[in-house]
Amino acid sequence: MKRVLIAQEKDCFAENLIRCLQKDFILEHCPDGGQVLRTIREFDPDVILMDTSLPGSDPVSVLHMVRTAGSMAHFVVTTVSSPELVRQRLGDIGVARIFPKPCCVDAVCGLLYRLTADLPDLSLWCAETEAENVLLHMGFHCGRSRYDCIYHGILLKYCDKGGDSAKYLYSEVRKLCGKRSVEVVEKAIRDAIRHAWNHGDPEIWRLYFPLCHKEGCPSNEVFISRIALALKNRERLKKVYEPQIARLG
Repeated sequence: MKRVLIAQEKDCFAENLIRCLQKDFILEHCPDGGQVLRTIREFDPDVILMDTSLPGSDPVSVLHMVRTAGSMAHFVVTTVSSPELVRQRLGDIGVARIFPKPCCVDAVCGLLYRLTADLPDLSLWCAETEAENVLLHMGFHCGRSRYDCIYHGILLKYCDKGGDSAKYLYSEVRKLCGKRSVEVVEKAIRDAIRHAWNHGDPEIWRLYFPLCHKEGCPSNEVFISRIALALKNRERLKKVYEPQIARLG
């Protein structure tokens, strides 16, 4: 299991984080800024989640010391200050994300799961936006909260992190979406596909699934694999045409 250091004061935010993460991570909570560096040396975390206003600590000094010591731990920051000011101080020395407070616990947890799964930076070509656009195009117009499971399943498959087993993929999606079980994830994906199948444009579906009008609604595994492949093909096309677009510009 991955190790996460939560360098935050004792408050509801820290308590909720610990409650959400304790099943899937080895956690260490350090509410004393003066003990952060010592705790990092002894605990050797994979991720450090630190608040910039933690008394007795300076995130810039902490991050410099961590990197000087050779640690490649992901560094995530929460702050009540201006995110832009914090980014100017920390952005060039390896901060994964800056969350302005008050921030959503689910958003922070989702990032930690993604970091510890070693997912690449999808923003390099906006794969996250592309995946959402494809789903909206196919009739998933029920709000992101209703199709988060299938959205994350596609991105995991795109990144080759879902494995060959559907149960393993569902397990990883469960962590990212904070679901109770893989059965809940499987049902959420199946229901989302069936809803879009019944309400979406059949012509659009046939762009991705040429035989779907004959074979019926695709299974969870077939749908996720096919859309992930479509994203990869779009990425390849983008790389091919980027030099030509640059020359035209």
